[in-house]
Amino acid sequence: MSYARSDRQIAGRLVAELRRAGRDCWLNTSEITGDGIWEAAIAEGIERAYAVVTLVSAAANTSKWVRVEFLLAEKRGKPIVPLPVAKAGARCR
Repeated sequence: MSYARSDRQIAGRLVAELRRAGRDCWLNTSEITGDGIWEAAIAEGIERAYAVVTLVSAAANTSKWVRVEFLLAEKRGKPIVPLPVAKAGARCR
């Protein structure tokens, strides 16, 4: 799951639902320090993934890490599933 930090609650709820449906998901919930360590963790997660789900929001569009994750997934030929995140207070139909 690729997401901007400000979307972490939405990402957490989605991952919980996917796990209840029997899907294995990788979601970083720790505060890993050091870009090198973080990039290695991302690369390993993407390498092991069948697909990458990306939460698309205004914050994600400006996130360095969402961009890195997208490019790594694309380079490795992983299917990328974009999921738009509604603005706060918006109703989904």
